[in-house]
Amino acid sequence: CGGGTCHRIGLHDAALYKDNHIAHIPLHKLELQLGNAITTARSGSDLAFVEVEVDTIEQLEIVLRLPVDIVLLDNMSVDMLGEAVKLRNNSPNNPLLEASGGITVDEAPAIAATGVDRIAVGGLVHRSNWLDVGLDAIDG
Repeated sequence: CGGGTCHRIGLHDAALYKDNHIAHIPLHKLELQLGNAITTARSGSDLAFVEVEVDTIEQLEIVLRLPVDIVLLDNMSVDMLGEAVKLRNNSPNNPLLEASGGITVDEAPAIAATGVDRIAVGGLVHRSNWLDVGLDAIDG
């Protein structure tokens, strides 16, 4: 009803580089190392998209020079999100920008006003009851 769609089927059809994947890479090496990883992932694969999660504007400036389809802007303030949109709009590349990280439904309008393309609102499920089923302890 809300326009949500399945954007991937499994771990094989897209590449996602999370912030903890790139945290150990110094900024001055990020473009080369992440660029090489993206090139390797795309070669011989029909990926639906490549997404990179960033925590800082400095990381975003580097990632905007790479062939990525989506940039996940994690735990950024509204001001940082606005700056991220301006940087993307002035970049030769035009990836989708997705705001994420502790966003509530109440905050969504202000975040949408920044011009990001997507908003991940984890608060929709944070209060759900979970059934923790683990198959790793079953004896065969």
